[in-house]
Amino acid sequence: MEDKAEIQYELDLNDIKSYLDYTWNNSKKQRRMRKIIRIFFVSVGVLFIIAAIVLPLIGQLSASIAIILGLVGLYSIFFGIFWIEFWKRTIYKQTIKMYNRKPNTMIGKHQLSITSEGITDINDIAQSNMHWGGISWYANNDQYLFFSGYVNNVYIIPRRAFVDETSFNQFVETAKSYYQKTILKK
Repeated sequence: MEDKAEIQYELDLNDIKSYLDYTWNNSKKQRRMRKIIRIFFVSVGVLFIIAAIVLPLIGQLSASIAIILGLVGLYSIFFGIFWIEFWKRTIYKQTIKMYNRKPNTMIGKHQLSITSEGITDINDIAQSNMHWGGISWYANNDQYLFFSGYVNNVYIIPRRAFVDETSFNQFVETAKSYYQKTILKK
């Protein structure tokens, strides 16, 4: 007989905020993307400023165009340095606004089960099934276990759903073993 783990819990907006904070701060892909974008905009800005200084000196550009080019360069540098805060706030606010709308499948009561086939989540609105091969990553911290699917399915499992630390750890180990068996098959 296969191992099956089942739990019931309720999610609220704070759980979703915790997931967003976790992914923003701990995702290697997101950190790499932010670094690449920052380097790109700062580099382009520096190149524009250098062009705005050098090209008028050698007579290849008028002073008014050079000033505009220099301002674009400064804007690019400024954007490259400060865009991350703006981006985080904008995306964060839009995502939270989306989850505040009713009905949604995240906030509310959940009955989640894991088997060797995958994850099944039943709530008041819908039922979702995700095979382990559709899970792109999982992580856990001191308050949550997260699963993220390739098709933007997210499973947020709060530690408070478990009666004790041992049951939480058993659930995590069962999920990890199913996930790793699927990855090894690929």
